[in-house]
Amino acid sequence: MTQSPTPNWYRDPSDSTLMRFWDGTAWTDHTKPLPHPGDKNSGTDDAPLSDQPPVDATPITTPPTMATPAKEPPVDTPREDVRASAVPREGEKPSTDPLSPPESTTAPSDKPGKKASQKNSADKKKSPLSRLWVWIAILVVIAAILAVLIKLLPVVEKDGFGASQSPSSSAVPLVNGDFHVGTDITPGVYRADIDESADGIGQCAISQADGNQETLDAQAAPQGSVIFTVVDMEKSVVTFTGCTSIGLAQGKLRANPDPVTNGYWLVGDELPAATYRGIVDTEAVVIFATMTQTGPDGTPMKEEYSKGGDIIFTVDDVPGSVVAFLGFSEIVTV
Repeated sequence: MTQSPTPNWYRDPSDSTLMRFWDGTAWTDHTKPLPHPGDKNSGTDDAPLSDQPPVDATPITTPPTMATPAKEPPVDTPREDVRASAVPREGEKPSTDPLSPPESTTAPSDKPGKKASQKNSADKKKSPLSRLWVWIAILVVIAAILAVLIKLLPVVEKDGFGASQSPSSSAVPLVNGDFHVGTDITPGVYRADIDESADGIGQCAISQADGNQETLDAQAAPQGSVIFTVVDMEKSVVTFTGCTSIGLAQGKLRANPDPVTNGYWLVGDELPAATYRGIVDTEAVVIFATMTQTGPDGTPMKEEYSKGGDIIFTVDDVPGSVVAFLGFSEIVTV
């Protein structure tokens, strides 16, 4: 059997203008233009330019078997030959630039994306703990606010002299009867009207006694209203008798009375500081008239009384103090 030709470029049996590479066993798909005589860059390595295929060569019309990898042509192929060899075969997509490198089928590196994904994953793992700390901080702030409000509440309840008092500062509705200070009624200045519907009483009386039933203060009036200062004393009891419309005095003001009548008046808020003349009621069952002034805390300041005739009384300018007129038929400003 004749020996097969060595691998090299040979004249293409199917195209006289081309050369085709023989790999020693069969024709390959690699071709290039037939070089001109004397061309030193032909890259044929003195290959024979035979018009006939090599001995025992597989006919060009039969495609070479690709089971065995074909040997590549020499690497010194000229640039123009590379262009020629880059001509796409049937069924292939043409390249826009024959000299451009083939497109990589490998997906672009996504390392930055992976790092961002890993960071987001780490943040998600930390987010439940972060949210927990946020809720803890919110609860701490709310607890602090509630603590401050709880501390201020007793102060507001005990301040019975402020102008911001509510009309009723007690734990239960105030009616005739006994009330424990601090539990049922809060300290402060109260006003009660005379209950004219009460049979056999004919006056409103308010008193306060300590835990030993010793009287601390007592006030009463057969006309008008009674103003009474409830002092802050533990275990003391305040008693209302023959009264109605009981509440804090600041919620029951009677500003600029005209005329001034028997009863109790708040200096400044209701009764102006001035000099007053009281005409004693000589037709009363008991002829006896008094004018008194007590301080905002219930401490007596001055007192005048008469069993007949007139009383001239000067009201001192002490805001929050109380003036009481009792037993007069007329009261006028001097």
